[in-house]
Amino acid sequence: MRFSLNWLKEYFNEKDFFDSKKAVELIEKNLIEKSFEIESIEDNIHDFVFDLSILPNRSHDCFCHRGVAAEISAITGLEFVDKDFPNNASVEAGKFSLEVSSDLCLRYIGFEIQNIDVGPSPDELKKKLEAIGERSINNIVDITNIVMFEIGQPMHAFDADKLSGQKIIVRQAVDGEKITTLDNKEVGLDSDVTVIADEKDVLAIAGIKGGKKAEVGLNTKNIILEAANFNSTSTRKNSKKLGVATESSRRFENQITPELAERGINMAIELIKKYASTPETKIYKNIEYYPKPIKPFYSGISVSEVEKLLGLKISEEQIKKSFEALRFEYQIVSPEKNIIDLAKSLVGKKYKWG
Repeated sequence: MRFSLNWLKEYFNEKDFFDSKKAVELIEKNLIEKSFEIESIEDNIHDFVFDLSILPNRSHDCFCHRGVAAEISAITGLEFVDKDFPNNASVEAGKFSLEVSSDLCLRYIGFEIQNIDVGPSPDELKKKLEAIGERSINNIVDITNIVMFEIGQPMHAFDADKLSGQKIIVRQAVDGEKITTLDNKEVGLDSDVTVIADEKDVLAIAGIKGGKKAEVGLNTKNIILEAANFNSTSTRKNSKKLGVATESSRRFENQITPELAERGINMAIELIKKYASTPETKIYKNIEYYPKPIKPFYSGISVSEVEKLLGLKISEEQIKKSFEALRFEYQIVSPEKNIIDLAKSLVGKKYKWG
């Protein structure tokens, strides 16, 4: 995957340092030694672009600029400055409802946004996408792609006025159903394939590719903005079977957390407010399906286990510093503490990345 240095440095305060070639040397040296192979580095005059080989064990967090920036921070000690996106919703519910009948959909969030201004993206968005080899489409489509490449959450937007009925349906396809995808290919579906549909037609192959019917174009005024999460195994099998592989399917098949959907939708709405809103823009309360929320947990490990895994001596202090660099929450437990008391003390405690 391609990463822009200008994009990565948004997560650091050391702007002067990252404006020099020393930043490239530091990233190259540390990532190769500690994390990823670098396939190439391109000097694009105003930017440096890294092509990194991200293996499956790190795809869930490092298929995005935020994840790689956090990795650089953990390795180098440079301060990681995260971005904050507030929750967005009016108290008023929109006219669309949600129906989910597929257990391969782990989470679905949708926002109805009315009276937007769809047009060419500003240079700020275009440059980000073009730096990593992506084509600019329009401000709404570009925003959904910016979110995916920045934090790793695939997004999609439907033209609400092109939908049949006022319901978004997540279901399994009917054998023999077809969809014309955004690149004008007709794809045959079967009951193994999860789809997003309206009350008449299939709108998208879930987690893989959108369809032409509800495509967002320059005449679009109202949209349904979607952030979802789908079963990784099913996504991988269907992508291969249908011959449709996308940046979205790559992420879902590597099992990103459903918790990321909320961050993604909030980021996208903030960008829509900035780049595609009008004085009449209105954001309606979200429709959401999340039947089995991810429960925070602690995972126990001892110094001796770490030493055995690494094959070297390591101190408790070194382990603590590593956890802090990775921004993991942790507790040090004395050997005398009863394991049952420990379990009780950790119930309800939050454990999360980011």
